[in-house]
Amino acid sequence: MSFNVAPKNLFLRSLSKSAYETVAGHLQYVEMPHGKVLVNRGDLIEYAYFPDSGMISIIASAQGQVVEVGTIGKEGFCGINLALGVDRCDREQLGQVDGYGWKLEREQFKRCLGQNEELRRLTHRFILTVLHHASQSAMCNRLHKLEERCARWLLLTHDRGEGDTVVLIQEFIAMMLGVRRAGVNSALRYLTDAGVVQVSRGAITVCNRKGLEDMSCSCYKDFNTFFLETMGFPFQQY
Repeated sequence: MSFNVAPKNLFLRSLSKSAYETVAGHLQYVEMPHGKVLVNRGDLIEYAYFPDSGMISIIASAQGQVVEVGTIGKEGFCGINLALGVDRCDREQLGQVDGYGWKLEREQFKRCLGQNEELRRLTHRFILTVLHHASQSAMCNRLHKLEERCARWLLLTHDRGEGDTVVLIQEFIAMMLGVRRAGVNSALRYLTDAGVVQVSRGAITVCNRKGLEDMSCSCYKDFNTFFLETMGFPFQQY
C-alpha cells in the first residue's frame, strides 16, 4: 500500500481484517480530480477504483448529448464490469468531484475476488445496489420535479464529499441531470430561496442539510434504506 495511509473507503473498511489483507498490499493511492477520465467507453479497464472522497460519474452519450447514469463514491468501487468478467468499459467514467482514493490492478482484483469469498459476496451486494440505484433514478427522472431531483443529486454529492462546499459548475449539473441549464438555474434558485444551499461562481454550499433532505423526493431516503439493508453499513456517512 502506498503512502502509508489507511483507506476511508467504506467498502474496504467494512471487510474483515483477513479479507482486507487480501487486497491491502496491492492498493495504490491515487488522486481523482474533477474532469479526469478514468476510462473511456470501449477501452480496456486497467484498474478498479475505490474512492476515499469525491465522486466518479458513469456517463452515457448519444447524438452528441451526455447524461450521467450512475455515480460512485466512498461507499463502493468503480469497476463492476471486472467483477462480472468483462474487461472492456461500456460507459465513460470520470471524476465528477475532486477526490482521492485507491486503485487495484485489473488482474489482481480478479484474483482477489477468486480467492476471497467475503470480498466476492460484498462485491455482488454492491453491484445490486448500483443496479437498484440506476432503476430508481430512471423512475425519479420520470416522476419527480426537477427541484426534488436536484436536491437528491446534491445530497448524494454532499455524502461523498469532505465538507459542505462542492466545486461544481451549473453546466455540469445540467449535463448530469439531463436537462437544460435554465432548468438547473431555476431549481438552484428555488433551493437558495429556501435557505438550504448557497450558490457562488463554480461552487455550491449546503447550508441546511436537514432542509435539503426535506426538499428532496423520497428516492434519496429509499436508496439509503436499501443500501443499508443490502450492504450492512450506511451509505450516509459524512
